[in-house]
Amino acid sequence: MTSTTIPTSKTVSTAVYQSTHGSTRLVSTKLSTSTTSTPALNFTTPSPTTTISTVICTEGFTLINNKCWMLVNTKDYRGNANKVCFSNKGSTLVTIKSYDENEALAIFVKVKNISKIWLGLKCEGQGGSTCKWDYGQGPLGAYSNFGSGSPNVTVGDCIYYAVSTKQWISHSCSDKNVNIVCELPTNKDDEKNRQTDGQILYL
Repeated sequence: MTSTTIPTSKTVSTAVYQSTHGSTRLVSTKLSTSTTSTPALNFTTPSPTTTISTVICTEGFTLINNKCWMLVNTKDYRGNANKVCFSNKGSTLVTIKSYDENEALAIFVKVKNISKIWLGLKCEGQGGSTCKWDYGQGPLGAYSNFGSGSPNVTVGDCIYYAVSTKQWISHSCSDKNVNIVCELPTNKDDEKNRQTDGQILYL
């Protein structure tokens, strides 16, 4: 709400007369000006409706670097690991697309005594150009952190994340002693709001 005042001026004329021997004559005239402020009408400028978006994760998942991760309390071979994640809200095996995400995964599981985690990545040859993320999520991309000798399809076309070194290692898909971290994209919890007389009202 905004209020203003409008200044106004008023001029007053004062005459001074002198009476002598029964006659009255004008001696002087004095002009004075005064200024007063008159309140103007108050007016309110309505605020537009806005939307506040909060990034959240599906229940059971933890927000990590703008992704949602969940550590599953089981180990299994690669094929079953996919099924385990899909049964949890349609999630996939964890993907890593940046240095920050690679660091974050080690921190995410550091107190769980975990050494290996399946990545949602398979490599069909000897170089990174042969690697693709699961479910049509695209090729390897600009970031990778393969250990020495990986990727190497002769060892295996599956890739696990070594927690101690944060490196990606080629491995046989049939190993049942590898942990599972599932991934989902974030959701947005939108709260429409408007502002009235200085108060935020959530609708």
